[in-house]
Amino acid sequence: MAQATTPANAGLLTTTDSFFSSFKKDDGELDKIFNSFKEFEQTEEELRLNEISTDIFNTYMWVICAIGIPANITIIITIVGMRVLSPATFFVTLLAGYDGMALISKLIGHILIRNEIEQGTVLCKLEFFPSYFSTLANWALILICFERFISVCFPLKKVYLLTKRRCYIAAAVVSVALLLIFTGFFALMREPAGDHNCGTPSKYTKFWAHGWYWISVSLYLFLPFLVITGLTIAIVRSLSQARKHRRSLMRKGSEGGPTSAADQRLLKTTEKTERMITIMLIIASVVFLILSLPACIYFLGHDRDTKGVEEARWNLFSQVAYLMTDSSHAVNFFLYFFTAKRFRSFAFRLFCKKCLPRRVFETSEEKVPSQSTKVSTISHHVDNKI
Repeated sequence: MAQATTPANAGLLTTTDSFFSSFKKDDGELDKIFNSFKEFEQTEEELRLNEISTDIFNTYMWVICAIGIPANITIIITIVGMRVLSPATFFVTLLAGYDGMALISKLIGHILIRNEIEQGTVLCKLEFFPSYFSTLANWALILICFERFISVCFPLKKVYLLTKRRCYIAAAVVSVALLLIFTGFFALMREPAGDHNCGTPSKYTKFWAHGWYWISVSLYLFLPFLVITGLTIAIVRSLSQARKHRRSLMRKGSEGGPTSAADQRLLKTTEKTERMITIMLIIASVVFLILSLPACIYFLGHDRDTKGVEEARWNLFSQVAYLMTDSSHAVNFFLYFFTAKRFRSFAFRLFCKKCLPRRVFETSEEKVPSQSTKVSTISHHVDNKI
């Protein structure tokens, strides 16, 4: 039975019919409405992504600094308390100092941005400090890795090549060279731009956006990544060849007659120690890749001309990448603590004398060989002597 038409539903049918009939006349109107809905959804997603990025930016630096600054101070105090100054301990102490300064300078910059503090000419010229100390920390990792490379691959030349004086000179040259590069570019190309920010003069804008961008990223990330990875591979390969040589000596010794018990113990202890070094190097390399790979992807894959939702997604990804790279300045203490027995013993002795009995410290020191070992990362290197 047909439905009766009342004044109420009559108006509804008339309105609906006229609504759809308008699209029959012009199908483009329907596309416009669908596009408007799509733009609305994209705007909602863009706002949501930007809100998440802002939350990460406002929070993560405080957390990393709360952990990393005390951790790096602890590294310095522990190594100084050992009273053993070698090229290895010098570079590790230097790395802890650079990591701590990188976190402090980043936190100061974060506070300036968050509180919209007016940045005058002096602050704009000194804006390079966070980038400088972060880059310097990564180059300190290169120095540590190079020291380990010489120690493992050329042990007979170590005493001659790795003198304290040469290590001091190498650290000073790297520090001064990077300082000259950063101060030169920032002194010339940064100035107050209003709205509590710093900017670049128009005549340098193109170079700042393209030339300096790739120079700074290469110094900070790409070069340390390539050099540390290559040296770490060479160290692992040298350790593997040394292990085969020792096993060959042990087989020859067993065929020609029993060797002394002391020699057997020395060979076995050395093999265990170098196996531990290899594991530490692999762990350090994995940590380095995990912490630095997102930043590599961002700097190589991000098109700075993107806008809208796509740019919001890249912005969120960049915050995650920055979080991970900045974390590299805070994790060294934990790598040292969990992978270097002697460092752990001295840390307990200095900060928690009652945590373990004295005999545990003495036993652990007796078991650790005197041969120095070290780990590198993007993050990170350890001397087994520590």
